[in-house]
Amino acid sequence: MNRAAVEWTFFCITPLGLEELAALELQHKITMLGRDSVQINLLKGGFEVTLPWEQGRGLVHILKIPTRVLVRLCVFKARDFAKAFNKLKSLPWTQWITHPEVEFEVSANECRLIQTTRMREVSEDALKAALKASPLSLRYQKESIAPETIYLRGVKDEWTVSMDLCGDPLYKRGLSLIKDLAPIRENLAAAALFALKDKLSQKHHLWDPMCGSGTFVFEAENFHQPSQRFFSYQTSVLNLGVPPWKSKTGELESLFSSAKGSDILSGLIEKLGSPFFTHDFFSPPPQLERPSVVVMNPPYGERIKLPVSIEVFQKNLIDQIDQLKINDALIVKPLSWRPFITQNYSTTTLFRVSNGGIDVEMIHLKRRS
Repeated sequence: MNRAAVEWTFFCITPLGLEELAALELQHKITMLGRDSVQINLLKGGFEVTLPWEQGRGLVHILKIPTRVLVRLCVFKARDFAKAFNKLKSLPWTQWITHPEVEFEVSANECRLIQTTRMREVSEDALKAALKASPLSLRYQKESIAPETIYLRGVKDEWTVSMDLCGDPLYKRGLSLIKDLAPIRENLAAAALFALKDKLSQKHHLWDPMCGSGTFVFEAENFHQPSQRFFSYQTSVLNLGVPPWKSKTGELESLFSSAKGSDILSGLIEKLGSPFFTHDFFSPPPQLERPSVVVMNPPYGERIKLPVSIEVFQKNLIDQIDQLKINDALIVKPLSWRPFITQNYSTTTLFRVSNGGIDVEMIHLKRRS
């Protein structure tokens, strides 16, 4: 069997509200999979796409907005636990998994089997029974392979069985091990930059003057590059004998001409190294390349306290951006803040999302001509 050529349906999980933007990212990067186009099925919380295994596994390497990628294994109907047990027991587990102690993630909506804890127990018992009849090899012991994660999602008594291809969530890039007190999640930063790029008339230099752990800069530098960290699919039975994945086009063109970050926390900047430098945004600015775009995830006044009121802080941000004659800026604004009020800039909400449990919106400020 040519495993690389077998077609599967892959589900890319995204933050709510970012489904369409993530699908656009795939279309933007589709040549890296060796294709000119692909049919995408948008769903709440993500999108589906059907691809040969050789191409589909590349989704975890190229996409920066989704949080996970699952491969759909099968679908069955069950209205009682006995039938669910028999269905799960009869599945060809040895063709999918390497480890006998699978981690089951169960969710249910409008199902008779609404008790997810019980469904998880039934799944575990069914797997044990299946593997007793048809044992796995000891490859998982010899190669120290971690247990797979299987997702069981029930909707109106129809159960979809999927397997995680990622291991650690995709927003864990392995690029920076330094985190400040209130970082923006990597995939949200990537989504904001990708959405912002569509609003810019030409390629810009990016500056994050409140960079913290440098997430915006790292995402700007690596958005177009395939991720090289370890993914759990690489030890999967589905990947046995298939050559390592490689981009068909190498790197794409970067979103920005350059990216740099600064912060008042000198100790943090020293750990980050180049292209970061110590600087107070409200002091005289460094020399900026033109055209430049300012992006920032400022303190919200919650985990990091502000020296002034939120209203004064907002006004100071806008005034400083105006004094720098910045034409475009991206600001992560908590929904609890009042709208930015300025005569010199128009404001557009790119999208709204939850960042670390705080509801925020990505605001694009455009200087009026």
